Amino acid sequence: PMLNQVDVDRIVSLALLEDVGPGDVTSALTVPEEAVGRATFTARTEGILCGGPVLRRVFAQVDNRVWVTLMLEDGMPLAAGSAIA
Repeated sequence: PMLNQVDVDRIVSLALLEDVGPGDVTSALTVPEEAVGRATFTARTEGILCGGPVLRRVFAQVDNRVWVTLMLEDGMPLAAGSAIA
């Protein structure tokens, strides 16, 4: 069964609490608050994409200013090096 957004948000919150906790001290001390960046998620190996919507929810919880554009939909095949988001 598909997870609804409430369940996904709860799972993401718990994972972030465990992995990030109160924050990354090094980043807080070295990266200016107003810094802007750009990144691309790429597949390391071939496979099938799964979890694109969860990726969006993770970044929405970490920083709602982050814009995630998915290039592929869940279930689509990936070649190594494929841009995902």
